[in-house]
Amino acid sequence: MFCILPCKAKKSTTHTRILSIYKGDRFSVMEQCKRTREIEIWVTKNKIGNGDDGNDVVWIKFMTVSIPNFPMVLCHNSTSYFVDDSISGKSFVLCFSTKKPKQAWVYIVRGDLCKKIKIDEVVCTFQSCAYVPSLIAIP
Repeated sequence: MFCILPCKAKKSTTHTRILSIYKGDRFSVMEQCKRTREIEIWVTKNKIGNGDDGNDVVWIKFMTVSIPNFPMVLCHNSTSYFVDDSISGKSFVLCFSTKKPKQAWVYIVRGDLCKKIKIDEVVCTFQSCAYVPSLIAIP
């Protein structure tokens, strides 16, 4: 499926983007400005189906993260992120590893709060995926 991303007017040389899954059947795009490091996260309004041609995809802004000294996301290996809107509010979880020193970092952002967790002694770059619980049994 092809669709137009919500950040089409911005140059790819000044902004970096990562595509992810949202709620198991929708898309999410994280875009970070290289100059300000501000992050915008967009999600698709409706479920994405196999037969969709992408023409009717509607993007809504999920959240904006403006935290001083936030890391540049795509400057690191194995970057992945997850967004959620639960009872406790909108959340953004970012995970990436660094080569020197070999560490992994997890950032958890909710509102104006940001928690940074360091994971020491990462042996090699890690592959990651997001798990979204489902009520559908897998045989």
